[in-house]
Amino acid sequence: MKNRSKLIVVICAIGIISKEAITFNIYAEESEGKLNNNNSIEIKSNEDTKKIESQLPELDANKELDIESPKVNTNDLSDVESTKPGVNQVIKTDNYENKNLDKLLIEESNLYPRLWIESPREKIINKDVEVKGWALNASGVNEVKVYIDNQYINNAKVGMYRPDVDGVYPGYKDGKNSGFELIIDKNDISSGMHTVKVEAIGNDGSKHVEELPIEVEKPQPRAWIEEPSGNVMLGSEKGLQISGWALNASGVKKIEVYMDGNYVDDASIGIYRPDVNTAYPGYINGDYSGFRYILDVSKVLYGTHEISIKVIGNDDSVSNCKTTINDAKVIEKQYLSYTFEKQVEEQIKKNTDMKFIRVDGQTKYVKATESDIKYYMDYNNFKNSKDIYQFLKIDTYRNMKDTNTINNYLKSVLKDYENNPLKNQGEGFVEAARKYNIDPIYLIAHTFLETGYGSSNLAKGYEVILDENNNAIYYDKIIDGKTYKFVKIKDKNTPEGTKTIKVYNFFGIGAIDSAPVDGGVTTAYKNGWTSPRLGIEGAAKWISEGYIHRPKFNQNTLYDMRWYYSYENGNWHQYATDINWAKSISGLMYKMEHLYDLQKVNMTYKIPEYKTEYIKSFIYNIFNKK
Repeated sequence: MKNRSKLIVVICAIGIISKEAITFNIYAEESEGKLNNNNSIEIKSNEDTKKIESQLPELDANKELDIESPKVNTNDLSDVESTKPGVNQVIKTDNYENKNLDKLLIEESNLYPRLWIESPREKIINKDVEVKGWALNASGVNEVKVYIDNQYINNAKVGMYRPDVDGVYPGYKDGKNSGFELIIDKNDISSGMHTVKVEAIGNDGSKHVEELPIEVEKPQPRAWIEEPSGNVMLGSEKGLQISGWALNASGVKKIEVYMDGNYVDDASIGIYRPDVNTAYPGYINGDYSGFRYILDVSKVLYGTHEISIKVIGNDDSVSNCKTTINDAKVIEKQYLSYTFEKQVEEQIKKNTDMKFIRVDGQTKYVKATESDIKYYMDYNNFKNSKDIYQFLKIDTYRNMKDTNTINNYLKSVLKDYENNPLKNQGEGFVEAARKYNIDPIYLIAHTFLETGYGSSNLAKGYEVILDENNNAIYYDKIIDGKTYKFVKIKDKNTPEGTKTIKVYNFFGIGAIDSAPVDGGVTTAYKNGWTSPRLGIEGAAKWISEGYIHRPKFNQNTLYDMRWYYSYENGNWHQYATDINWAKSISGLMYKMEHLYDLQKVNMTYKIPEYKTEYIKSFIYNIFNKK
């Protein structure tokens, strides 16, 4: 080989020669035997081809190259474009017509950047994604970046030993260590089609990119809303529990709660649910797949609503679940022929309303003020609270959960449960309410209030003394000039062995103010209330026939029982004088509303609509029709 100087020409324009950039080594004979390699020319147009000539060294015209090769006219870009890789001669013509033909040797180097993604090439089924391959760059590979769907994931590990690649493509810097690898956690990528993009960056800053479509298959997300379902109690201050479970192959990142399509908040997740994991094994954190959220429904309007959740996995996959709820409330208006102010005025004139207050640590029963009376009579003060039960129609039997559930509740609230007369009386309350067609929760709540949760003496029962014929022995007692006949009650002076029978009175029925025990026990004996269950049934019969279903009054709400007023005849027929009486029982019912079988009941509320109010409402509806 003769001595040559070296001129490097890099052709990298798109569409020129090939899609790849091709490096040509241009050799020219030089008598001094020195190599000249400091020049680089980029060809993008016809004008650029002439740059080659300006860079060519002066050659000895008498010397010939020792390699035969095709000729290329550098003045003609079409010649350059048609040049094939291999050994070529560059012929200078236009500017050198009067000179000897200079022969140049052009030799392709083939050291353009190369990149290949070897894996993944098959469907990825619920496992980590292994991105592997190799990258070559004439200057050496500095780093390899990996993207999924154009989102940067991480840099791959480079410099992995690949002598096979170096054997096929020799001459690259660090070619024997051209391998790269990145393991992408399966929990960071969702199911479906994705694009893996690998970007190899050389030490000289040059880049080469390859893309590969991949398919990822993972167990489908699962979710279920267990509560609520069907009929619920909207407007409740204690909120509505939303609970269930959710599974995602990558684990659950968060659960968003929506009501009627509007985002509310995120639910608490990670609640222990081994039953779900048993039913659907193989999911990350399946044992702790439960979720819970308490939704504020105190201001939610009546009607049908959609509760939905959006489950977001650690791989950002999304699944949804929804349920429809119906408010168990039915609003029924009671149109009255008098104004609210008129009833308040008449109630104040009656001058019988009382309230309890605390003075020096003592409870006193005092006259209620005008503002007290007005407040407790106004429905608007209670419509969005637990006190709404004052307006629930109680003249119908409502389905309850099983008696074991009721008895468990009784056990949780009654003091001295083993000796309490209300112990295990769940069935007694249910059957008494069914028999006399009244609400069972109301019956329990009213009994709690009247007996102090079964702790009053009348509720615990008294023993009535019997004669030899097993009949009660009576005695006369004069009260305010009137003679009453009361049964004799066993006391500490009663001889041992005296025949007695125990009776129970849960509503204090017949307990006159001047002789509450005598009157209450006598009433219980006369009605045969000789067991707690019979006492409960007797109370249900008395309140049903005397107030709730009494034809003349039909006081079928607590509000009616407390504030009943007949404008036509001035008849009051009010059950109690305590202004807080209806509200107190309402609060107790609120605590027990979970005992209703809400899927089988309707909760109808009777709301008083006073004269001025319904006239205004009527006029408003006329002028606002669409």
